[in-house]
Amino acid sequence: MDPLSGRRHFVDRLAPGWLVVQFLGTGMLVVALLTASEDTLWIWGLYAASVLSWILFMALHPWHPRTAAALLAFSALLPTFAVGEAEDTTAVIMLCVLLAGSPR
Repeated sequence: MDPLSGRRHFVDRLAPGWLVVQFLGTGMLVVALLTASEDTLWIWGLYAASVLSWILFMALHPWHPRTAAALLAFSALLPTFAVGEAEDTTAVIMLCVLLAGSPR
């Protein structure tokens, strides 16, 4: 919103910022998982649980914001367990995307 005129910005009229962040975040998570070169099964389990929590967060956010916030925190916590053990930087990318997706 423009503070001087009180009008909403052009981009905000197309789609709200939180929706754009969620769609871009989901796309980045999918690309990160598709390009991951991980051989360890338990790390893939962490990644899958994290993405599932992210999807549940997006679905529940409009109706149950507290539950959705807990799911987002859980989703961001899971990749932290793989940061030191993973063979690539997928866990770090996931963590950054999930932290950027937090509601304001």
